Formats: sequence, structure tokens, C-alpha cells
Amino acid sequence: GVEPRWASVVGAGPRLWIPPHPHERRRCRNADLVPLAGDRPLRGAAPASSPSSTRAALAALDPTRRREAVAGWLSEQLANLGVADVAGRSSSAFGDLGLDSLAIVELIQAAQRDLGIQLYPDELFSAPSLDGLASRLAQAIDGGRVGSEPAQEAAASARASAERLAATALVAPPFAQPARRLPGAVLLLSAPRCGSTLLRVMLAGHPRLFAPPELHLLAYPDMRAWHDALAPRMLHLGLVQALVGAGVDEAAATAKIARWRDEATPTSAVYAALMELLDGRRLVDKSPSYALDPRILERAEALFDRPRYVILSRHPAAMIESFTRLRMGRLFAASDVDPHLFAEAIWTRAYAALEAFAARVGARARWIRYEELVADPATSAAQLCEFLDLAPDPGVLTPYAGQRMVPDAGGAISFIGDPNFTRHRAIDAALGERWREVRLPWRFGQVTADLAARLGYAAAASRGTGEDLEADARLPDDLEIAASPAAAGELLLTGATGFLGGELVDVFLSRGWSVRAFVRATSRVETLEARGVEI
Repeated sequence: GVEPRWASVVGAGPRLWIPPHPHERRRCRNADLVPLAGDRPLRGAAPASSPSSTRAALAALDPTRRREAVAGWLSEQLANLGVADVAGRSSSAFGDLGLDSLAIVELIQAAQRDLGIQLYPDELFSAPSLDGLASRLAQAIDGGRVGSEPAQEAAASARASAERLAATALVAPPFAQPARRLPGAVLLLSAPRCGSTLLRVMLAGHPRLFAPPELHLLAYPDMRAWHDALAPRMLHLGLVQALVGAGVDEAAATAKIARWRDEATPTSAVYAALMELLDGRRLVDKSPSYALDPRILERAEALFDRPRYVILSRHPAAMIESFTRLRMGRLFAASDVDPHLFAEAIWTRAYAALEAFAARVGARARWIRYEELVADPATSAAQLCEFLDLAPDPGVLTPYAGQRMVPDAGGAISFIGDPNFTRHRAIDAALGERWREVRLPWRFGQVTADLAARLGYAAAASRGTGEDLEADARLPDDLEIAASPAAAGELLLTGATGFLGGELVDVFLSRGWSVRAFVRATSRVETLEARGVEI
């Protein structure tokens, strides 16, 4: 019952868990043990360490030891999945291991659970070897750190590279005009990582709507092109789930899609076949990829009879943080550009296209901000129902209730849409304020800042690395600010004032205080100077 002095045995460095049995999935660490007291038993099961703590321990290692530790983790996972002689296959390609789709999903879930890394199927198959995959994972653990803004020339070059790649992220192939238009659908449009999964599941709660996971049909002329582009990333499973949700047996749905692929069936015919199964419900097509090429948006006008468009926006800082944290650049082969700049370029490209398209279709488009959706879902839901000519329904406000084509966490399609959706149990208003906590290594480009301002995100224009004062922030009305001593004096600011700093400065200036600030040479000081702060 005496706790050993572990530091004298293993040293004070970072510790990594080592499972005691090849098939044991639970982490066992000395820090998780509860000492015995007399003859009383241990209390409960050992708590699992969080991905953040394991990732932090790995990040603290030097690059060589980190890669070795990750390689050991990968070997263990593959052995648990039934791969024989993992140690002797370090130079083998991942595709040569013979793992089925369920095993691949299990490995992806293990990376999320143990390492806090979002992996993608095509990323696994593109690695030259298991050694190369381990190196890629080790690099991902160490990557994504926020650093200082580089020199102006380097920043301009990096931004240009990211924008060029974003411009070719999705280029739609030619698309034949359908013989007839289909009944008007609802298209839910946004950039990636902007909350469209939540809104999709909310709309799925209305009895007059059918809102399946991402279909991506509109981006491709026929099912062969659709399958070739999406199957390697397992994104074709969204259509399987849609057919199952419409009443088709899963095996029959899979066979139907295979036949459509073999026959290169036009995607317009697949839309028609799906709509025939909906018993009069209106289809909601939610696929963030549509906003990346304006020609895809034009296809909706050609394919559907006066469709409605729900355009969901989100603060660019929150989108960029989420996009980067989930390593979504890997879906676009964006490994050679700065991930934050690439995410910004994707946000800007998507919403610039949506802004122009919404102006063209006029009253058939309705904008909604994610921040308003989570802060006041009842009002947002009522407005959307009115826009879609639907009676309000309480099911729209309970997205986590019932069967809404949302797989269980760890399911075969849990990474289609928002991989974190099942971690919540209710609409969380705090997520709408997350942008205030984001600190990015780059300032927004002028095009991004101007577009954000037009979409109602005025604070984005000066968000940058968080050094600027937020002009739109307001203190609570009942907050009393007192200084000691009470008489007016001098206030010295060092670096960023942070959230609500601008209004605090105003309070002290109004009381006769003299305010001075130390800032970096690269900082924007216009807001401070306008308030009367001495720089």
C-alpha cells in the first residue's frame, strides 16, 4: 500500500503509458493508481488520460524519441487490428496491410482518442510506408503551434501560396443540363467547420424536411466521377446513410450505389431517385464543398426548380482554428502551405462566392450567423421555418433527440460532417463566443477583413494575433470598476490589453487617468491612439 518513489526509479521526465497486454485498450499508468488503505479495495476504474495530456507528453519529447514513441503506438494499434509481424513491415505501404474499412475507422478513432489527432483515410494510404506514417503523425503532434508573425515578404509569399491552392481546392468538371428540373430543394451552404452539421441535424427534426449527411452530388456530373473522388476518403458513405434514412436496406443501398457507379449514372438521376423515396418531404442538401466553386452553385439553379438557399456564416477566427486543429488541409493535400493561411483562404473563397451568389438569387437566399444560431436557437429556427414556408416545429430545437442520421461516436461514418458533434448533448451557446479566445499567428488579409466586416464580423478586421483592442466589446452594465488609489494617476499597458481592454481604457481616461502603452513595432496602434493613449 505504500506509493513507490517513481521519480527515483524512472526519473523526472515525461512518462508514456505502456499497455500490459496486446489486446488491452485501457491505458494503465502509475499516476492512475489509488493507494490501498488497510484492507479496503481500490475505488473504481482508473481514469483514462485525455488526448491533450498524452499529446503534451509526446510533444515534450525530442523529435527522435517522439517519432519512436508514435511508431510504437502505431505498431500496437495495428497488432490489435490483426496485422501480423508489424515490426517486420515498417517499410510496407499502408494499403498492403489488408485492413478493411471498419479497421481503418477504428484506427482513425484511436488516433483521436489517444493522440488528439484527426486522421483521414486517404492520408493513411498516401503515406509511403508505416515508418513514413509514424513520422507524419509525430510531425502533426508537434505542429500547429502559434508563433510570431514572420517578416512581411515571407508572409506575403506564404499567403499567395495558400490562396493559389485554395483556388484549386475543388474544380468542378463539366456538367450536362438535365432534361427537366427537379422539385425545389433546400441547399445548406457554408465554408467547412462553420456549424453546418448542427444546423443540418436541427432541420432534420422537422417532419417536412429530409436532411441527410453530406452528399457532395452537385459537385460531380456522374456517379463514376463522384465515387472516384470521394471513395478514397470514405466520404461516399454519406449517400449510403441518406438512402438508409429514406428507408432502403443498407446492403441494398450499397448495391444501388455500386450499380450507379458502374453505369456512370448522372447525379441528377440520383437526386431524382432519392427524392422519390421522401414521401413529399423536401430534400436538404448540406455539403460545404459546394461553396468552393461558383459553378457548383450555378448547377443548383439549373437542376432544381427555384431552390432555397440557407447560408450559414461563422467568424473567420473560429473557423480557421477549428479547420487547422482538425488538420482539414489534409483533405486538400495542403501539406506544403501554412495551415492557418490555407484555412483563411478557404473561408474567404467560400464566402466571397456565396456573397456574390446570394446577391444574384435575391429573396431565395437567407443568411444566418452561427453565433446567433447557438445563442438564440428558437429565434433562428422560427426565422428559418418562415423562410422555408414551414410551420414551426419543436423538433428543430432538439438536435440531439431521435434518429437524425447521426452515427454513434466511433461509428463507420462518424467523421462525415462534424467529427465532434456527438461529444455534445445540447446546443452550446459558448461555442458562438469561441472566436474571442482564438489567437492566430497571422493577421487577416485585407480581403478577408473586408469580407468579414460585410458579413457582420467587424471585429475580425483587427483581430490578428490578439494585440488590438476590440472596439465592439462592452462591459456588463452592473460592473463597478475601482482603482487604488482612487485619485487619477497613470496606467501603463504592456502588450495586448486583451478582451474588453478598449472599454477599460475608456473608463480610466474618462476619470482623468493618463494611459500609456508599450507595443511591438509591428502592432497596429490606430485604435489606441484614437482613444488618447500615448504609445
